[in-house]
Amino acid sequence: MSEQKGTDQKTLLGQIHKEFPELKWERYNYLNNGWDHEVIILDDKLAFRFPNSPEYLRVLEDEIALLHFLGAKVKIKIPQYKYVASDHSFAGYQLIKGAELTESVFGTLSEQGRSNIAEQLAGFFTILHTLDVNEMVEQYHVAHERPLEERLKSLSEEFLKPNLSVEEYRKVEGVIAETEQIDYTKVPHVLTHSDISPKHIIWNSEDKSVGVIDFSDRCIGDPAGDFTELYLYSPEFVEQVYDLYRGPKDPEFLNRAKIHLRRVGVHMMAHSFKNQKISFEEAKRIFDKAVAL
Repeated sequence: MSEQKGTDQKTLLGQIHKEFPELKWERYNYLNNGWDHEVIILDDKLAFRFPNSPEYLRVLEDEIALLHFLGAKVKIKIPQYKYVASDHSFAGYQLIKGAELTESVFGTLSEQGRSNIAEQLAGFFTILHTLDVNEMVEQYHVAHERPLEERLKSLSEEFLKPNLSVEEYRKVEGVIAETEQIDYTKVPHVLTHSDISPKHIIWNSEDKSVGVIDFSDRCIGDPAGDFTELYLYSPEFVEQVYDLYRGPKDPEFLNRAKIHLRRVGVHMMAHSFKNQKISFEEAKRIFDKAVAL
């Protein structure tokens, strides 16, 4: 099991035992590589998520309710919380079997395997992006996405300007300008997962099924945002998913997805200095890949 200095894993296990005394386990894994939750996995079967900020603690109850609603509609596998603390401070679900669909795992897949994944993701996005927005806001309190360029500018000035070359920082400023432009462009607003990344896509090679986890950043926003990090696999894969997708489309859809990825790269580079959840080298690799699209 992994160790994280300063985190009392025994306290988290104690909370699980107190709330759910019927649960027994032989081993556990503690994960703290996420940006907004700590996770305890029991016997590779149950995943318990503990929000590590007031913001994510406030919305956990709504996330659980939304996932129950979506569970009856989508065909892919998503978390279905069975164990919910009485104060909604943490919750657990049956672990979705499979492995993270990393870029390296994706690279080993056959053309048929990639097509299978593209079809499942396109179906998932189609359902998600065509749900009634008013119902999502009123019933599940899904928030509208906030403009990002001011936060991006502040983070960049604090953490990137002192650490990048003049030429590199000029590219960052260009991304911020692009982000500002699309933040105020009139686009469809739909329910989005808002954090579709390789670490949140689960691929089960045995039954060829796809799962998607971590809906904590769901919001009402640009549907192109959910295609963003699929570019880390390949532009051809994004186009394959897009061709199968039956949600709202427009001529600038995929161009906005590329801009969103460049923004993600800037955000990750800044946070490599702020919270060390990702290495600067990895964040810079993603940024450079996005800029080259």
